[in-house]
Amino acid sequence: MKQVDISIIIEIVNKVLKNDSLTFDNINDDLTKFGMSSLEFVRLIVAIEEAFECEIPDSYLILFKMNTLNKIKTILEGIYADNHEK
Repeated sequence: MKQVDISIIIEIVNKVLKNDSLTFDNINDDLTKFGMSSLEFVRLIVAIEEAFECEIPDSYLILFKMNTLNKIKTILEGIYADNHEK
């Protein structure tokens, strides 16, 4: 897995949402306010897994668990830490 970088997460979310307005200032904003639907959420998960070369556990594949940039970052950091402890 690649190291977590919030700027990459922001770039991916903006691309999935076809939006260029999300920045670090929006780290705790609910992504549904920017148009995140269940379909975009699936696209986001696929894009994140490809970009960071990881698999997000099924227990996190619920929109409200990953509905902010900060939540996404925190989950990815946990996956990164788990992969590097082994």
